[in-house]
Amino acid sequence: MSFRPFVVTVTRSERISPSFQRVTFTGVDDMGPAGPVHDLRIKLLIPPADGVLPDLSGEDGYQRWQQLPEHERGVLRTYSVRHLHRHPTGSEIDVDFVMHDGDDCGPACQWARDCSPGDQLIILGPGRDDDSRRGIEFHPREATSVQLFGDETAMPAILRILDEWPEGLTGSAHIEVPSLADRQHVNVPKGVRLCWYQRAADHGCALMSALCEHLDVGDESPSQDVASELVWETPSFSAAGEAITDSPCTDCYYWIAGKSSMVTAMRRVLVQEAGVPRANVSFMGYWK
Repeated sequence: MSFRPFVVTVTRSERISPSFQRVTFTGVDDMGPAGPVHDLRIKLLIPPADGVLPDLSGEDGYQRWQQLPEHERGVLRTYSVRHLHRHPTGSEIDVDFVMHDGDDCGPACQWARDCSPGDQLIILGPGRDDDSRRGIEFHPREATSVQLFGDETAMPAILRILDEWPEGLTGSAHIEVPSLADRQHVNVPKGVRLCWYQRAADHGCALMSALCEHLDVGDESPSQDVASELVWETPSFSAAGEAITDSPCTDCYYWIAGKSSMVTAMRRVLVQEAGVPRANVSFMGYWK
């Protein structure tokens, strides 16, 4: 485990829209990364039922945690950073949790719904001097424009990318949410268009239509099949074992994240039908 453990404390928790609970943590003064946050993935260790956080300190902390009985481990989940605030009196981090009802509300969703100021959990993330860009997949490189597509689970990452948009790039960001009441304000960079879509049919249909319109290809519905594995294909990594090349990213760079079956279908349209070079795409299945 290359990230460091940070024991963080809840300072605020509020429902900011019908589908999102924002939890603000302190205890992140030494958390990084050194450069832009972009779509940084961090790990949240939700405490076990007794509330006792495991000890992850030391170089073998993660290995010790893996050996703990299941009821003492807690639950590890991956989230994106929405805000990382640097204040003279200390830093804060905002994490936006997608909220679900009933049986769809997992342990992280339940914890976010029920937490109060003073509660603690562990965040695994980079140190403040870490410039390795581990956990960051947004790499437009030499591209002149960028197209971002994501559902509500990818929304925090997309909005963070817009907050730190590289100078000189143009492009669009497309976000599908359960309700337009979930829209958040963001200062959209010059030369960038932000498009919101309320889900009215199957998951990802609005995003697929937007992608096909951009590519000027025939529209199709994203598969609703449950993917056996999370798709994860970037210019520098392939979960499917595809060959990695050092080809430059030219023209338009595509970043797509969210439900894995949706991402897989959009990848097929981009790479197989439209012939977009592999070096120009990052596809991340956040959940299935």
